[in-house]
Amino acid sequence: MIELPIFRDLKFIGGARYEISDISVTSEDTTYSTGKIKEFDLLPSINFVYELAADMNIRISGTQTLARPTFREISPFSAKDFVNDFELQGNPKLKRTLIENYDLRWEWFVRPGEILAVSGFYKKLKNPIELGFAQGATAQNLILQYTNVDEARLYGLEFEMRLRLDHLLDELADFSVGGNLSIVNSKIDMSPVEIENRRGKGLE
Repeated sequence: MIELPIFRDLKFIGGARYEISDISVTSEDTTYSTGKIKEFDLLPSINFVYELAADMNIRISGTQTLARPTFREISPFSAKDFVNDFELQGNPKLKRTLIENYDLRWEWFVRPGEILAVSGFYKKLKNPIELGFAQGATAQNLILQYTNVDEARLYGLEFEMRLRLDHLLDELADFSVGGNLSIVNSKIDMSPVEIENRRGKGLE
C-alpha cells in the first residue's frame, strides 16, 4: 500500500492484496462429491482523495474484492428447513464470487467526532451465489440449492451521519448519535431454465 500526494489538495492511496483460497469439504460417504475451491487472486485498490476544504473531502475509489462460499453452501449434503418447508442442498461445484467496486463519496467532518457523508456506489459481481431449484424439485416438494449465476449488478446511495450531543446539553459532550441509510437497486442475470422453473412452481 502507498499514500502519495499528487498536488497540494489531491492525494493517491493505493495498493494490492494477494489472497489464496483453499477450501475443501468432504463427506465420509464417498458417493458424495468433494466441495473444493483453490484460487489465487490479486486484489487491487485505487483511491483518490481531493480536499475541498480543511474539513471536507471528495473520494473516488475502485477496488477488487471477493466472496467465498461458506462451508454450508459448498458442502455435499442437504438438510430439511422445517420452518419454510423445503429441502436445502449444498453445492460442491460452487465458485467464489469476484466483485468490482466503484465509489464516489463526499464527506464533511463538521467537528471532531462528527461527520456528514453521501456516497454513490456501483458493484459488479461475477459468479454470485444464489438459491435456485435443484433437479427433481416440484411445487409440492421444494428442493433449493446454492448455485452460481453469471453476473449481478447493484448500485445505490448511502447517507451517513454522526453528531455529538453537546449541541443539546454540555453534559452530553461524551455522547453522540449516528445513523446510516442505504438505497440499493440490484439486478441478477438468471438463466431461462431457472425462470421457467420458478414460473412452473408459482414462484415467479
